[in-house]
Amino acid sequence: MEPRLNWKVCVDMKFNFARLGLITLGATLLIGQSASAQENTETAEKKQDTEVVVIKRQADDENGLELSVPSTWKQTKPNSRLRLAQFEIPAADADGEPVELTIFSFAGGGGQIRANIERWIGQFEAEGRKAKVIIGKAEQGQYVFVDVTGTYNRSVGPPILGKTESLPGARMLAVILAKPLEAPKAVYYLKMAGKEDTITANYDKFREAFGANKETEEEPKPPTAKEESSNE
Repeated sequence: MEPRLNWKVCVDMKFNFARLGLITLGATLLIGQSASAQENTETAEKKQDTEVVVIKRQADDENGLELSVPSTWKQTKPNSRLRLAQFEIPAADADGEPVELTIFSFAGGGGQIRANIERWIGQFEAEGRKAKVIIGKAEQGQYVFVDVTGTYNRSVGPPILGKTESLPGARMLAVILAKPLEAPKAVYYLKMAGKEDTITANYDKFREAFGANKETEEEPKPPTAKEESSNE
């Protein structure tokens, strides 16, 4: 069943990053990137149908983001120096086009959760748009999981030009994951977007890749009066 979000509900999401020693992050739902990335990725171990790939922000980092990647996902050279890594995911339909999984991590965390969620959701046209945001905790750290469907205004050409084209029947899965024990502490951004059938076919694989834990997941709840007053 396709997840839905009531766009008339505004919530303030407390993600507890501050307690982990990270930057303070929050999110409000409104109506409606390193040196040689190839050197920053290494294979930790191989399994029958997947391999554990470690995505590093710098080649000499001791730790990194561990992804359990299916054998059908082909790692390719990032087409932007801001990307730590990217993977090409084959289309579900033989006549379709593949989609990309991109991984970023920025100095200082890359901005607030609120800004990133609004930007991702805003990449879809408001009419017919459906979205869901949940928070959870994986072995690697806390995460925000964003799921959006509708008409996607995907970027074409150099990002600096700001050109887009409409892609009806699209879906996006995106994650913000914080690794509190990594030194220095890191926030990773994962995103895959494209035709809905291909994204849906890889939904479980995407969640398994970063270690999503359904038992810990919940939808953001409206802030209490005490929390609201503390933000004033």
